[in-house]
Amino acid sequence: MKSDTFKTANTEIAIEDDIVVIKTLGEVTREDLVVIFDAYFKVRSRYGRVFAMYDGRQGKGMASDARKEIMASSDNPDRQTNAVAVFGAPFAMRILVNMLDRALIGLRRRSLGVTMFATEAEARAHLAQQRQRLAANGSPSATQMA
Repeated sequence: MKSDTFKTANTEIAIEDDIVVIKTLGEVTREDLVVIFDAYFKVRSRYGRVFAMYDGRQGKGMASDARKEIMASSDNPDRQTNAVAVFGAPFAMRILVNMLDRALIGLRRRSLGVTMFATEAEARAHLAQQRQRLAANGSPSATQMA
């Protein structure tokens, strides 16, 4: 169920229950991330959790200001997700995400929690597994769907 959709210069964002679906349409900028983070906050406020799924098939990477924003936002719970699944990302984007993740682990002892997949179906299955994992760990919001 798509309840809300947003468009930025380089992304199309749809909220599907507790999943924020982001289709990248070029190089993601800090301005794009602000809208994405707002969607995360909206979903977390409603469900107590937020999952993100990125469609990277048309992505062209991430601008320097966006990479800095991700690092700066890593300690802000309103900008964090329970899990992120990316599908269709080109090789360069997968390398960039891996480098950002390693930097974050080194600096903040926290991972981005990003998992890469070839297809949307695999990405959705992963997010469903992560939702079940939260429920198994006793997260009261893990199974609550409005």
